[in-house]
Amino acid sequence: QVTSTNRKSMYLKLTNTVIPNYTKLVSKAKQIKPTNPQIKKIHATFIKASYTQLEGYLLYQKAVSKNKVNYTLLKQGNAKVNTAAVLMDQCEQQLYAYARSLGYDS
Repeated sequence: QVTSTNRKSMYLKLTNTVIPNYTKLVSKAKQIKPTNPQIKKIHATFIKASYTQLEGYLLYQKAVSKNKVNYTLLKQGNAKVNTAAVLMDQCEQQLYAYARSLGYDS
């Protein structure tokens, strides 16, 4: 829950820790180039989910960057983060299905 009281703290956490680290994650993940078609599809879903999550964090940052919280941007950020969660769930299900096809039980 973001309020005018914790807005600055949230901004600093996003700017100094969350966004730089998540940007690195997305950048490093994009460098992975799977050759297996099934893994390639799972990886593409992961990249899309990760990038969408980062977009949500950037919207959060913008929403709390001024003295007054921009709740419209905050809501847009929530929508991005929620979309990313759905994509991550899809990625996980694809990964489990692939593992099962190789004989692994989850």
